[in-house]
Amino acid sequence: MYNVWRLTNLPFRDAVDVYLGECPPIPAGEFTEILAFCLVPGD
Repeated sequence: MYNVWRLTNLPFRDAVDVYLGECPPIPAGEFTEILAFCLVPGD
C-alpha cells in the first residue's frame, strides 16, 4: 500500500506549481480513507 500511496503522489506533485519539499501532497491517512471508500461497499 505504501508504494501505491507514493505513486499516487507523484502525478499530484507534478500537477502542483508550488514547491512542496519532501512532504507528499496527499497524507497517508487521507489516502487510506479514499482507498477504503473505493474498496468497501457502502450502505
